[in-house]
Amino acid sequence: MGYPQLTFTLHRLSPIEFVATASGLFISSGDTTVRPQDRETWPPQTLQAPRGWKTAVEIEQLVELGLAVPESNSVSIPYKNFDEIESIENGLISAWAVPNPFLLKIDRRSDIGRPDFVYKYSFIAAGNPISFERLGYYIRRESDERVFRLDQQTYAVVEAMDNFNSLPPEGKTAQESWSTLAKVKMCASGVGADLDATLRANDVILPSTIGLDIFEDEEGRLTFFPRCSELADDDFRNVFQRNLEAQGLYSLDRPGLGRVRVVLSDDSKKYFAG
Repeated sequence: MGYPQLTFTLHRLSPIEFVATASGLFISSGDTTVRPQDRETWPPQTLQAPRGWKTAVEIEQLVELGLAVPESNSVSIPYKNFDEIESIENGLISAWAVPNPFLLKIDRRSDIGRPDFVYKYSFIAAGNPISFERLGYYIRRESDERVFRLDQQTYAVVEAMDNFNSLPPEGKTAQESWSTLAKVKMCASGVGADLDATLRANDVILPSTIGLDIFEDEEGRLTFFPRCSELADDDFRNVFQRNLEAQGLYSLDRPGLGRVRVVLSDDSKKYFAG
């Protein structure tokens, strides 16, 4: 099985090689008699190498749990499974890459909501941006080709930015733009990223749950309005009442606090529309 053009070789336990690709960690054997997912086929010298036996057991565990996909002479571990792999304390995905030591700096081009808006981010070392390439959870510094592993939150924020940047202009709707910013800000806060002042100043709420309130007006008429724990009931009711149809994005002004955007998921939007 061939690799994509860009790969990072993380380690070799001859004849087994561990390579980062665009879709995940790829483990392959250069010997057709050695299957990475079956340690019974591993040569004794490979099992006896530093971390050899432990690696073989970890691969088997991930295959048994369905977190790694075996083929004839290879095993692939998709990046989407990395978070769950960490939760079971399987160390394979972080065994041969140093934890990312760099500060994440997030900037932008254009204004949020415009079709030409893009995120610009960099990793900073000693006050200066480094030149790097990224494959999923792994980044490679170009100056010395050292590979570093991102933590889950840093991966989530750069993945969200890259996915948004790759959208065509017509895909960068107001709802998608503000929804992505909410994810970026949440993850960036968790890793202490340096955020552009404009991005930092905009507040976005993705309601965790949406409920219904019944409002009775002065004439005794009953109306249903959405409610979420992140907003005061009056705030959400007033902004919702100004729109005859359910929207994916609502804006409300808070005196002294600026404007807050509230982004509803497509499911919530359909729920109130119907």
